[in-house]
Amino acid sequence: MWGAVIGAALGIGQSVLGATSANDEAKKQAKKQQQAAQQQYDFAVREWEFANKQANLQWEWDMARTNQLRDVELQKAQDQANYANMLIHNAGQNLSINQAALADRFVTEEKLRGQQVGMEYAYGQGKLQSEYQYQSTQLAMDQLEQSRQFLNQINLLGNQSNSVLQRYQDDTTDLMASLTLDEARDTLGYHLQQIAAMEQDGRISAVVSAQQGGGATSQRLALSAAQAAGRTYAELDQKARSRDLKVAMANTTMRNSTNAEMTRFALQSQDQIARGDYAYGKAKRDQELLSSTYNRDTTYQANVLEKLTMPTFDLGQRQYGRELAALQIQTDAKLYEAAQPYRMAPFLDPLKPTPGLRPELATVGSPSKVGTAGLIGSALVNGLSTAETYNKAATGKSLFEKLG
Repeated sequence: MWGAVIGAALGIGQSVLGATSANDEAKKQAKKQQQAAQQQYDFAVREWEFANKQANLQWEWDMARTNQLRDVELQKAQDQANYANMLIHNAGQNLSINQAALADRFVTEEKLRGQQVGMEYAYGQGKLQSEYQYQSTQLAMDQLEQSRQFLNQINLLGNQSNSVLQRYQDDTTDLMASLTLDEARDTLGYHLQQIAAMEQDGRISAVVSAQQGGGATSQRLALSAAQAAGRTYAELDQKARSRDLKVAMANTTMRNSTNAEMTRFALQSQDQIARGDYAYGKAKRDQELLSSTYNRDTTYQANVLEKLTMPTFDLGQRQYGRELAALQIQTDAKLYEAAQPYRMAPFLDPLKPTPGLRPELATVGSPSKVGTAGLIGSALVNGLSTAETYNKAATGKSLFEKLG
């Protein structure tokens, strides 16, 4: 029992001492918190003022940057206007230069090309015609020359054949004249011999008759003279046959020789005639080939001019129109580009910063003190708790069980 009372007294004393000490410590802690709150407040105020100054400086910088960007946009707009003026000027010059170049290329040059084509065509046609006339004349002259040579050769062969015939006739005439002359001479000799024999016979007969008065002797003498005349006639006949044989042989020889030469002349004449016919046919074919070649070449040149060259002028004119249209489109595009205004980027003024809330000094509450009732209650509770501890240790039973 006394232990519980002592424990209660100790508990109450400890509670009173602890409460007093806690009140003193609370006062010290409150003072420290107040100092710390003042320091924090002073630092927060300085930060607040610095932040406001920094925000104002940033705002002024943003305003200056915005004004600078506006100036840059204005300069870009002015540059764009200058560039547009330059584009318009250059587009006009480019249009004039290229129009002149296209006119030179598709008008003046095509005109000159047309004159060149006409001159070349006329020159080609004239050249073909000149060559055709020259070759035709040459062919005609060659044909005439060949004909003249053939005729001369044929005339020469004719003259040679005439000469052979004339020689044959002359030889025949000479031979006949010679044989006739021989025959006449032999006949004349025969007649002269007959006359001489008759005269001699008469003289002999007269002499014999005068001397002997006729008789066998005179007859024999007359007969001898007749036999002599007969022998002479036989010789003349033999000579005549010999002459006929010679004439026949001479005629055969001369006729064979003449026929051979005339045959050779005839063959040569036929060969010349065949050559003349071939030359005439060849000249005719050459003339036809020349005419065909001339017609083909002139037709070819005309077709080239009509179907290949002349259409290129139409192509050139169409290309001229296309390039003019393309040049106009290019010029319009440049003018459209130059007419586009420069759209400046919009820039909004930065908002002026609004100052933040000024920091406030934090209020530190009064330290909590243990009141009298609280002190008494706490002391009683602490005393009862201590008494319970001592009693339970001494008796092994709870104080409240005994009280109950």
